Amino acid sequence: MAAKNNIKKIAAFVDKYSNKGTGAGYKGAIEGFLRCIFGLQKMDNEGHKITHDYETLFDQYLSEKKRDKVADITAYSECLVRDCVSHQSARQQLTYAVKFLRAHGINILKDDIQDIKRECKGGAATIDKVMDHNVICKALKGSDIRSRALVLTLASSGLRIGELLSIKMSDIDMNLNPCMINVRAEYAKNGHARYTFISTEARDAIFDYLKVRDEYIARADRHSETLGVKTQREADLLFPVTDSSVNKMWETLLKNAGLYTRDEKSGRNQYRIHSLRKFFISQLSMAGARTLAEHLAGHTGYLDASYRQVSPEFAAREYLKLQSVLIVCIPENIKAGIKMADEKIGVLMEKTELQTESIEGMKIINAQLRQQMAQIQEETKNDMAAMREQMGILTDTINTIMETMVTPGAKLALKRDAAEGAAIAEPLLKQSPGKRTSKK
Repeated sequence: MAAKNNIKKIAAFVDKYSNKGTGAGYKGAIEGFLRCIFGLQKMDNEGHKITHDYETLFDQYLSEKKRDKVADITAYSECLVRDCVSHQSARQQLTYAVKFLRAHGINILKDDIQDIKRECKGGAATIDKVMDHNVICKALKGSDIRSRALVLTLASSGLRIGELLSIKMSDIDMNLNPCMINVRAEYAKNGHARYTFISTEARDAIFDYLKVRDEYIARADRHSETLGVKTQREADLLFPVTDSSVNKMWETLLKNAGLYTRDEKSGRNQYRIHSLRKFFISQLSMAGARTLAEHLAGHTGYLDASYRQVSPEFAAREYLKLQSVLIVCIPENIKAGIKMADEKIGVLMEKTELQTESIEGMKIINAQLRQQMAQIQEETKNDMAAMREQMGILTDTINTIMETMVTPGAKLALKRDAAEGAAIAEPLLKQSPGKRTSKK
């Protein structure tokens, strides 16, 4: 059966996707499936790609009604595990192929697919390094205007690469604060329309990029003509480039910054551009807004029903409060101000430390003085009690002596002497002070 007499099913399916990268993923998956089933080679002995008529092969496959489709999928999964760089990549290719087959009437049960995918689990997955402000800023130091705008948009919006490359000029509103991007359902990964925002840093970068966007497009077209390649470019796309070009651009930035490293097992880049999306979610989550981060990134499975009903105005206000954590490259004048503030804080901390030490010393001395005063007071209290006790004893002794030693005759003599003394003193007391003085 000749494919030219029928609709080209593979091409028609791929053309449904405005994102060229996604379409290429499906195309590669079904071509790999057909090579595996029919025992065809992808490359010749010299490493050149072999051209096969995949449309005709797929029509032939559909015409073979007695084939065991589940067995074919199982065989394909084994080919993927053997040929793919990682098991994660194998699972993705398997998902693409199954979706394509189901779209053409091949019924493959979900349980069968889960069993087959389980065989693709694990493997040499890439161990990514943590993407932070420092890494992104260093990579952007050698970037051109378009690369800078693209990277900052990914880092501050949570968009997937495929979603960003499908964004049209009419989907972004540069007049709003924060700048809003509408993600249409037809190119959202989960099929649900949503919105997200970008930082003022990313918005300024896009402003600069839009001034020279036409020059980039014209340059790309001239390059394609030189290579003799015809390209179909959507003129209204914000970033009319392919995902493979974006990945190469990112790797070049990393290499120029001395940041490009490969995982030992998988051999893949450890600072993947997809990590810019992880950066976005992580930064907002650490700032206490995980639900907002998941909402803007399109992770609807993480959200409760109440949050999915939030207005864009409320989400915009919340984004503005936290967008500082998404600013990647701090301007030099602000860095200088921060440095000066840090130095002043350091001086204040030193003074505070000295003051704290002095205060602690004074507290120790004060405690010691209080202890000594308490001890003295206790000793004085004890001494006074002893003195009072001694005085009481002395008084009692004198009284006893008086009672025992003074006889009644002695008492009478003392009274007589006292009376005589009083008689002698009486006329003297009646004299004036001056006479008494002169007489004396």
